[in-house]
Amino acid sequence: MSNQRLLLLQTHSGLHTGQPQAPDRLSRDAETGRPILRPASLMGALRKQMRDQLHAQYQDQPDWKAAAAEDPTLRALFGVREDEDQPANLSASTGQLLFMPVRSLQGVYTWITSPAVLTSLAQNLATLDLSSFPALPNPHPFDAYCQTEHTGLLEGQHLLLEELSFQRKGELKGVLDWLLQDGLLGNLPIAAELPGRLVLISDTAFEHFMRYAMMPYVRSSERGGRIQHIEMLPPNTWMYSLLSLDESLNWGEQTNSLPGLVYLGSHRSTGHGLCSLNLVEPKNTAAVADSETVESQPESISEPDTESEAISAEELDAAAASLAAEAETVSTESAEEEAA
Repeated sequence: MSNQRLLLLQTHSGLHTGQPQAPDRLSRDAETGRPILRPASLMGALRKQMRDQLHAQYQDQPDWKAAAAEDPTLRALFGVREDEDQPANLSASTGQLLFMPVRSLQGVYTWITSPAVLTSLAQNLATLDLSSFPALPNPHPFDAYCQTEHTGLLEGQHLLLEELSFQRKGELKGVLDWLLQDGLLGNLPIAAELPGRLVLISDTAFEHFMRYAMMPYVRSSERGGRIQHIEMLPPNTWMYSLLSLDESLNWGEQTNSLPGLVYLGSHRSTGHGLCSLNLVEPKNTAAVADSETVESQPESISEPDTESEAISAEELDAAAASLAAEAETVSTESAEEEAA
């Protein structure tokens, strides 16, 4: 079994992960242009949050932060910067965009995704034991695929997302079945909401929203009073990353203290960057294999029919009683003959 786990991130406030060359802009993938979360940002935020959770344990120390940083669990997971002989045993892949919320004329908002986003997800999760990835439609720029119960549908056929109008062309049953399986989104609260919110649009339309539907954050710079327009991922955005743990460690023992909430990116002092983390348990393939084994067992070792067994026992008792009566009759006749 792979020693990787899927980590899902949901933003609860605007998230800004800047880039050195343009600190007001989001970090983006150089090839796709999609917003990303750099592994160093994610791992640094996890380490800080886990260290802060140890405050009660080390609060009596003169420098509790330094003492908490030497905690065995933190050292085992994140290593020691000054010690090359003790590297980190926990690592993360680049955080990728999965669902992005956009405003909808009806239903307030909807989550959008695209064939390229879902294909990238399937490729990144190839090491996990998931069901086969379904065939995806190839929508035209203003086509949309969603369920009939989608909250944003107008007259059952149209979607008005931001300033663009889309025509519904079909359903997403295969995609939803794959996304909502165990080991992916099946056991999360989003599973109940996703069929009524998710829309698959073309890669072209998705790229348009990635560029022009981000959350703006305007503030005055401390230097010279310059107005800054900071680009942020909107609240209720879903991203994912793959966490890898060294084979010498166990997930349950070492990662129970991973936080459920963490601040990522910059501008935390203004409440931005709050995200919830969901470490997804892998699919229980052992239980599935056991059930398949039981179903494939031959009939010769199936459970016995207790009713037929009871009838056979009664017949045997009756036969035994009959034989006993016959033996008694024979014995009586023999005794009479001897007496005569």
